[in-house]
Amino acid sequence: MDSKIERVVEGLVEAAEEKKCESVLVYDISEPWITECVMVVEVKNIIHCRSMLESFSEAVPRLVGNDSVDFFSRAKVAGDVDSGWVILDLNSVMIHCIVKSLRDYYQLDALFEKKGLVYHF
Repeated sequence: MDSKIERVVEGLVEAAEEKKCESVLVYDISEPWITECVMVVEVKNIIHCRSMLESFSEAVPRLVGNDSVDFFSRAKVAGDVDSGWVILDLNSVMIHCIVKSLRDYYQLDALFEKKGLVYHF
């Protein structure tokens, strides 16, 4: 993982831990045509999911500074917060905020574990 991306991911993990997220895993999939890494963050409920989305959106400009335009250009949100699963696509980093029941049901971690290195925080 690129050192710049790693620095940003560490800051995003800290933001998740500050908001009491559980089971935060980062997958370095090194597929630049898709994304550099995927972060899966388990949230307690939809209110927590909404709060995390806001927290990550506020943290990114602070973490990347002047590189934010190039580094995380055209950030997108996919999914509906009220569903319990929302994806914040920052191009270089893709963050899945997901409730435990959906994480278990869709076996999201099994998919990414096949693709690359796993970082447990």
